[in-house]
Order: sequence, then C-alpha cells, then structure tokens
Amino acid sequence: MRLTKKQRLIKATFYRKAKDNPLVADISAPTNDEIALLTGCDDVHNWMKDIEFSNWFLEQDSNKSLIASGCQLAIEKLIYILGLEGEDSVGPKCETTSAAQVKAAETILRLGGFEPPKMPVKITSGDKELDDMDEKEMKKFIADNMPKVVKIKQGK
Repeated sequence: MRLTKKQRLIKATFYRKAKDNPLVADISAPTNDEIALLTGCDDVHNWMKDIEFSNWFLEQDSNKSLIASGCQLAIEKLIYILGLEGEDSVGPKCETTSAAQVKAAETILRLGGFEPPKMPVKITSGDKELDDMDEKEMKKFIADNMPKVVKIKQGK
C-alpha cells in the first residue's frame, strides 16, 4: 500500500484534533464519521475499506513502529556484514573489508550497551588553589582578575 500525502495529513489532523475531544467517543476506535467530521474529509469512508489503510490509520503512533522496523533492519544488516567471509561481497566496490566488519561490531556493541564507560576528565591547572575552587568561586576569580588580564594584554 502506498500512502498519499493527503492520507498522511488526514491521519495527523485527526489525531491532533481528536485528543481529549468530546466529539470522539473512543480515540483508539474512531468511527469513519468521527474521522470525517474532525478532518473535513469524506474520502476516509472509502479508504477505511482497505484493511491495510485502516490498520495503519488506527495505529496512533505509527512512527514508533516505523522506527523500530528500521532499527531491526539496520541491526540485521550489521550482523550480516559481521558474518561475511572470504569471497562474500558487500558495498559499492563489492568487497568486504575488516574495517567495515569492525565498525559494524562496534556499532552493535554500542547499541547493546557494551560500550566501556567513559571516564570523566578532570583538567587541572597545576595551581592547587585554582583546582580546588567550585564553579561560583571560579567565576568570581575570573571576574575579579579579568581587568588585570586585559591590561597586561594591552601592554599597560
């Protein structure tokens, strides 16, 4: 089934207008008349006869399903790339590189939560007094000393 721009717009319009609307008895099972009333489109009476269309229309958040489907496909492709050996080929040059397989492995591991935790980096100045300042103290220090730095830079 190929959806038209008009059909996508009607669905978006309906769910935007139907939320908390007393004219719609049950947003999860709207009638064709309720849809037509809120969208101003009588075509829904014919469209809803198509089971594929009605299934798509009645799924309030089809974007989540599309995203989940895309994620599944991407993971399957990554696993396929990992499994390639020898004469198997993939990609624009019809070759499988170990770099592509390593990148696929890294991506799958990251998605699976197997990425090593990132260690926080603490930058030190070498001056213990500065390093021990909290944010408020550091801002005050910078504000107090900025005029001195500007004078030095200007050569005064």
